[in-house]
Amino acid sequence: VPAIFFTGYAFNKTMMSFEDAMKFEGQFIKRIRMEIKVPFILHNCGMNPYFNEICSEIKFDAVNGSHPLDINYWVNFKKKFPKVCIVGATIDVSQELLTGTPQDVEERVKENILNLAPGGRYIVCPVCALPLNVPLPNVMAISNAIEKYGYYPIESKD
Repeated sequence: VPAIFFTGYAFNKTMMSFEDAMKFEGQFIKRIRMEIKVPFILHNCGMNPYFNEICSEIKFDAVNGSHPLDINYWVNFKKKFPKVCIVGATIDVSQELLTGTPQDVEERVKENILNLAPGGRYIVCPVCALPLNVPLPNVMAISNAIEKYGYYPIESKD
């Protein structure tokens, strides 16, 4: 299925207001979305993204971002936007993957699966591009954790 994976930088509270982000990037995303009618995925870099605001304004099929790294943020996001697929969530490339152990990575992946996979619309992966110096055992820990915890039915923690 053809899709657009849009890398946005304006939708970040540390860069500009949401209104300015809509003016500089959002209006074009809306126009492209209406014209080509394919699934749209938003990747947004930055420490403080406008995911709630942007998903209220523009229909995205999936979101992915380097932050926030709080699992509760993503649990609440999923409740508010149940049709939006979450890609990555809190599997950070600069924390457990880079400096942790395979066990740390497995725990993070497990936390994401148990909290976000019930009901579907969650894709397990790192939140951004892997740095070259991420230890291979940590990368492999992602797929190992998926094999261990990612079978349906997934029981939520609630």
